[in-house]
Amino acid sequence: MISQPHPSVALTGASAPVFLFGVTMQLLDAIKEQYSIKNDAELSRTLDVPPPTISKIRSGRVNVSADIILRIHEVLGMPVADIRALL
Repeated sequence: MISQPHPSVALTGASAPVFLFGVTMQLLDAIKEQYSIKNDAELSRTLDVPPPTISKIRSGRVNVSADIILRIHEVLGMPVADIRALL
């Protein structure tokens, strides 16, 4: 049987990284745990991004953009290298 990509695989431009549904969830969950954030609604308020953005990232419908990575870094002080390591 040939293995097919999970339907939640999101691809960006040719030189951009590939983000998988479970991997972006890992990033969101790690941030919530490390910064004692209770849920995605609180995470969206903390990062000052619309709740649908967090929901779309969690569901794999959109990638974690450079803007979101920068926002996490600026608001929480999480090193960009650590954020990228979770992607």
